[in-house]
Amino acid sequence: MPHERQPARAKDIGERMVVAHALARRNRGERVIVLIDDGGGQLLARQHGFKPRGTLHVLHRAARLGLVADWPEIREIYLRLRPEPGSSQAPKDHGLLPLTDPEVQRALRDKRIYDRGAGAA
Repeated sequence: MPHERQPARAKDIGERMVVAHALARRNRGERVIVLIDDGGGQLLARQHGFKPRGTLHVLHRAARLGLVADWPEIREIYLRLRPEPGSSQAPKDHGLLPLTDPEVQRALRDKRIYDRGAGAA
């Protein structure tokens, strides 16, 4: 059964809506950047010709542009989106990896990204 015809699970509806809106805007000639953390949502976006970006990419780029000063500031932002286990705060983004994930730690603790003007990779 083609991907578009499979029944949507409740957790997939948000990602499908993002891709649908992105398609509509792209079809009107607008430049579109798709932000999705969920792996299935990123796959769906790629299937429709987008290069999806996630929260980790956005935070990394903000640091490189000097919009985020250092690890403590970026950690605070990240924890507002995805609180640590046991927190009373509900996650705002269920697709984010936990802050304790080694990839997240490596990417956001790298002091080089906090140098102003380091680029916008």
